[in-house]
Amino acid sequence: MMMDLINTRTFAVILSCLLVGASAQTCDNGQLTSVTLCTHNVAAGKETTQHSTYNQDGKSENAVNGNTSGYWGTRSCTGTLWATNPWWSVDLGASYQVGSIHIYNRVEGTLGQRLLGAQVLAGTAADPLANEVIGTIGSEELLDNPIVFTLDKTVTHVSVRLPGNKKLLTLCGVEVYGVPL
Repeated sequence: MMMDLINTRTFAVILSCLLVGASAQTCDNGQLTSVTLCTHNVAAGKETTQHSTYNQDGKSENAVNGNTSGYWGTRSCTGTLWATNPWWSVDLGASYQVGSIHIYNRVEGTLGQRLLGAQVLAGTAADPLANEVIGTIGSEELLDNPIVFTLDKTVTHVSVRLPGNKKLLTLCGVEVYGVPL
């Protein structure tokens, strides 16, 4: 099938899809309209930081280690100290066109309620907390695991912050689905 390559960004997305064995959708005239099935978790194993660390089992890198279990004992969760406005962040190390961010919450008893009101930020600012808030976790979202935020944005950093006093931020997995630019 012949495609009209409009610009280098479109070419990069098509090439990325080919590298991961996916396909692109086209409209009737053969021009690229969207790319599907070619995103992968671009946060896996990337550099992470957080406001503070609760203990040795709550390290920031736990959120991107591939284990999304919602149980603290499986060492899949991060944990900050109780604080004002705690946060967690991942540096993707490059620019990606991101289509969705998946947040995995704790599933033990009512501990998942601690994530209520958390904000998910994404963008290209060097200070990850200066990026755009793309969503807030409300009571309805707490029922889902993972909690999924969809977007179509160029991203280098993804962060989660929990506004308020005496808050403890715990994440049991963060996946960022996108393609390199």
